Amino acid sequence: MPFFDKAVVMLDLNARIAYASTYFCDLVCAEYDDVAGTSFLDFVFQEDRDLAGKLLQKNNSASGSCRFRLRRKDGTPIFVNVRGAALYTAGGELYAISIAITGSQPNESHFHTETNSIKSS
Repeated sequence: MPFFDKAVVMLDLNARIAYASTYFCDLVCAEYDDVAGTSFLDFVFQEDRDLAGKLLQKNNSASGSCRFRLRRKDGTPIFVNVRGAALYTAGGELYAISIAITGSQPNESHFHTETNSIKSS
């Protein structure tokens, strides 16, 4: 598994991958054609999908960050820190969500606790 600095994914409003960087494809051990058009949540472990969903919902109005596990093509987990940001047109209309992903140590004592700005207000 090659080292990655930051993987970037652009999602459409249905959370489907419109663009994925080479780093993201390497991270999940998949080819770009296998990733493009797929739901981002398909790459998130089932147990972590609620947390990832909260990040995506929050991005309809603000940015947020959290930590969860992505699922590689072979089913193995990769712990990641994820930061999302909503992207708007010049007219203020939401058109995409940008996701930046960096590696994380698998520290279960801190797992799921780092949800910064995605906590309910």
